Order: sequence, then structure tokens, then C-alpha cells
Amino acid sequence: MDFFDHERPSAAAKTRDYRNVFIIQSALIFVALFLAEILRLCRAPMFTVIHDSVYTALGATYFYLVWDLLKNFLRRKAVIVFLFLYLITLFLIMLVLQNPFLQIVKDPSAGFTILHIGLLSVEFLTIYWVFKDVFSSHNITKNNLWGAVSLFLMIAISFASIFELLNLIEPLTFGVALSPGFATFSEMLYCSLVAISGGSPTLPAQSQLVRNVIAVESLGGNLYLVILIGRIVGMVAPSKN
Repeated sequence: MDFFDHERPSAAAKTRDYRNVFIIQSALIFVALFLAEILRLCRAPMFTVIHDSVYTALGATYFYLVWDLLKNFLRRKAVIVFLFLYLITLFLIMLVLQNPFLQIVKDPSAGFTILHIGLLSVEFLTIYWVFKDVFSSHNITKNNLWGAVSLFLMIAISFASIFELLNLIEPLTFGVALSPGFATFSEMLYCSLVAISGGSPTLPAQSQLVRNVIAVESLGGNLYLVILIGRIVGMVAPSKN
């Protein structure tokens, strides 16, 4: 099969893609929340190298799986090839901005701004197609369930990028100085996960804009769950006919 094959995939193939994306998303969230503390508790040597290398490897895998997932919905081979090259470019930008072994860029703020904007454009496209795929089916399948959970986590990861963009555009908007990079993204991902679950992130003194974005994400996350549950119940409940 051609690497850039754009034939319509089987249900099993789509389910596998959703499952793989969910696994990598879960690993990325675990690393963001716990890896730094685990390395500190273990007093691991070469802390920065290990931390950033794991982040980089997961980032590369996530980029690839998002592209592989998008292939399921795109029919034009030229678009598929363009997106592949586009995501490779984003990965190379990330590698230059925060290389695990050496500092290449002294002030990576502008580069991280470009990186997050570029990544958000792909994630929004993926969210649109996955949402359409998950909620257009008339039957409950593994494809729907894996797609639903991977979509939920993708929304949370996307909002983490939005939060980091706000921090890059207006420093101290979260009430504390945060340098762009993997460590800051971990903080933003924590905020996003708490917000999308309906909670309130414990931030020192976030700006009004940040509070509004948190409120929008919290509302969207709750509406998503309501729609998902209603959809599942509607499929399971017997029809009047």
C-alpha cells in the first residue's frame, strides 16, 4: 500500500487509528503532568535531556498519528502529501526551538508562536472531521467510542496551545512568569484538562481574557459530554417504530 494512500479506510482501520491517537495523547498527558516530578524524585542525571527527549519523541509520534488520522477523511493525494510535509516542518521547528541536547535559539517566543498557530490549524481540521465522523454514525461501534475519547483529549490539548499562545502574546497573563517551552506547555495542559472537566485551575492571578477562555472551554467540554451521552442513549433506546 502506498504510504500516501488515500483510499477510503475500513472501519477496523479507523478504529485502530483512533485508538493509537488516544494512547499517544494519554502518554503525552502523563508525561506533561508527572515526568518532571518523577525525574526529580529519582534524582535522574541529565534531567533536561531525558525530559525534553521524551517530549520530543511523543510530539513526533503525535504529529504522525494526527496526519495518519486525517488521511482517512481526505481524498486528494496532493493535500495528504502537503499536510505530511507541513507537520514535518512543524516538528523541525519544535526541534530547533527546544533541542534536548543544545540550545539553538536564545529567544524562542516567536518560534513557539508560529509552532502553536500551525499546530492548532491542523488540530482544528482534525477535530472537525473526527466530530463529523463520530456523530454521523447511526450505530454504536468501537470506532465511535475511540473517536469520541480521542476527540475529547485533542480538544484539551488544543486549548493548551491556545493558553500558551495567550502567554506568549501577553506575558504574566497567568499571574506568573512562564518561559515558552515544554515546561510551560505542561502547565497549560494542566489548566486545560481541569477546565474541560468543569473545574477551576488554581492560577495565581490570571487575566480576564484567560478566565473567559477557561469558561468557554469548560462550557464546551460539558456540552460535548452531554451531546455524546445523548447520542449514545439515543442509539441504544428502542425507536417508537
